[in-house]
Amino acid sequence: MAAWHKTALAELAKGNDVAVINRGSSMRGLVEDGQVIIISPVSISDIKKGDVALVRIKRGRFLIHLVKDIENSKYLIGNNIGGLDGLGNRRCNLWQGETCHA
Repeated sequence: MAAWHKTALAELAKGNDVAVINRGSSMRGLVEDGQVIIISPVSISDIKKGDVALVRIKRGRFLIHLVKDIENSKYLIGNNIGGLDGLGNRRCNLWQGETCHA
């Protein structure tokens, strides 16, 4: 796990918002490479379709991706350029994000 994940998760666990810098182009058009995102701890029931979220996926990787759909308490996670990561359930790890505009 990268160091930023450890720091971010520790702060989220305390109930604090966390500022992270997005890296990569999978969210281009919505969140650009180098853009700051504020991640907030929320109840899983507060997550809705279209939310930008910090998501824990396979093998402990973390991504800033989208909640593409929610159906029967299953969360479809993907990027903003057509890729899908898969389904998560109510026990999956999601934290709500909001992009910061300069």
